[in-house]
Amino acid sequence: MDSPSRSCPVCGAAVDPLRARSVMIYGRDKFYFCGPEHRAAFAAEPKSYLAHPVAPAIPQPEHLPPPPPKMALPKLVLHETSQPTPTPSKLTITPLHSEQKRTGATRGAGAFARQPPGLAPRSDAELERYLEAKAQGAAAAGDEGAGGAAVAAGGRVLLDLEGMTCASCVLRIEQAIGRVPGVGHVSVNLASRSAMVEVAAAVDLRLITKAVAGAGYGARVRVAAGRAPGAAPRSGAASTRAHFLLALSLSAVVMGLAMTSHGEASGWTQLILTAVVLLGAGRRFFGATLRQAGHAAANMDTLIALGSAVAFGYSTWAFLRAPAGGVYFETAAFIVAFALGGRWLEERARGRTSAAIAELVMLRPDVAHLLEGATTRDVAVSS
Repeated sequence: MDSPSRSCPVCGAAVDPLRARSVMIYGRDKFYFCGPEHRAAFAAEPKSYLAHPVAPAIPQPEHLPPPPPKMALPKLVLHETSQPTPTPSKLTITPLHSEQKRTGATRGAGAFARQPPGLAPRSDAELERYLEAKAQGAAAAGDEGAGGAAVAAGGRVLLDLEGMTCASCVLRIEQAIGRVPGVGHVSVNLASRSAMVEVAAAVDLRLITKAVAGAGYGARVRVAAGRAPGAAPRSGAASTRAHFLLALSLSAVVMGLAMTSHGEASGWTQLILTAVVLLGAGRRFFGATLRQAGHAAANMDTLIALGSAVAFGYSTWAFLRAPAGGVYFETAAFIVAFALGGRWLEERARGRTSAAIAELVMLRPDVAHLLEGATTRDVAVSS
């Protein structure tokens, strides 16, 4: 549906579709304009602009000088002669469409200077300050959401969730929130670790967070814009990466000892290093397993904790019974190391995707131009 040309059909100036402040759909094409004046002119006579490459002149603002007059091109007359026709030594030609482009750019700059205070800034420096201030405001709103508004008087409520690892976690959270009186539709997103809850009447939000906590997970009400985009996923990915590197390095040492020596000293070293991997880097799996067990539930963390604990427990019993016997400490260590590696890759990908989507949403204009006949008025996009 988009027009292949990204230029204003009135003045011919280049227009960035992501920053265009005036857009109009005519027929099956979408046209981008430098400002509302050009779009109003196009709406009055669209067929005239589409039929001719050069648009009719538009009245200039009072503070701008009138455009320069058209320059008549010299006519060259060819005569039959043996001498070549003399060529002017210097000829300066200013095409009309180029002049219109410069005029349109100046008019667009003037329109931006007169834009209402509610519009987002357009220059690069102002845009960076705008995005930074918006992110800081989102972070402040997220901090206020810790205690949060106590009651929601109908509408949608966004929650930031903690502790989800698989689809079964999504199902249990949806069921727990759905049992709260006054809650309508519940949608939990595993990728973004968030939930959207529709409430039909006044509902105490603390009942919703308590319901999630009762299912073995954490919940935090997101107020207004919520947390700064990508902040929580990036910090979580950094912590998981550190635990993964620790577990991988110690697991490699345990495997090396298991393949090269089988004495009592080697056995004690493997036992201690594996215990550090399980109870240090892998304590998140055992903590989540205990919380789920308290609610008679299980998830992916339960499988990881159960597999590594069985391998470590049997190896410890076999080593204490016969120090020279076969042990499987490296198996227990590598189960945790590989699980942490997968969890780190998942959190890193989710953090990058969330940050990219949030930055793309921030580029959306705050104000749209509503065309009503031959008049144009500004309306908020959120409305």
